[in-house]
Amino acid sequence: RIGEAVWVESSDFIEGVPAARVRSFQRRIASLYADRRGPRNRRLLVKRLGQARAIDNFADVEAFLQPRGFETVWLEGASVEEQIDMFQRAEFVIGAHGAGLTNLLFCEPGTKVIEFMPTAEMRPFFWLISEKLGLRHAMQFGAGVEGAGFQASIRVALAPLRRLSALIERGH
Repeated sequence: RIGEAVWVESSDFIEGVPAARVRSFQRRIASLYADRRGPRNRRLLVKRLGQARAIDNFADVEAFLQPRGFETVWLEGASVEEQIDMFQRAEFVIGAHGAGLTNLLFCEPGTKVIEFMPTAEMRPFFWLISEKLGLRHAMQFGAGVEGAGFQASIRVALAPLRRLSALIERGH
């Protein structure tokens, strides 16, 4: 049985959805899982298992972020409930542009986000989700190192990541 269904026929889906609808969806999901929620203190570094937009120097990024309280998580293989729990409890999310960041829909307002984006093209989907939910979203562009165009693996420069993470921590 289906209580409610929404059919969307647009490749620009999030752009046309009013912020109030996105917030309403987030609140409805949050209320469904409210009894499972723990403290909102997780710092997630999302690792992609596939090659498209993978972080080429992931070990360097992970070594930089672990002392700052970040844990590496893989979303492939995690249940929907596990993903909702991870992102509802997140205070900070960092990861490469990809479908896993759709889980930003489950984050609470004020959650900090850094999205790594290939320099080949700007796709604002996750920034738009963040804007509509009151998340603090920043993007860091990275040069493609393996693969073609937007699907290329990304090299993350650590000096800009250090500055960007410090800015977003302070609320700028």
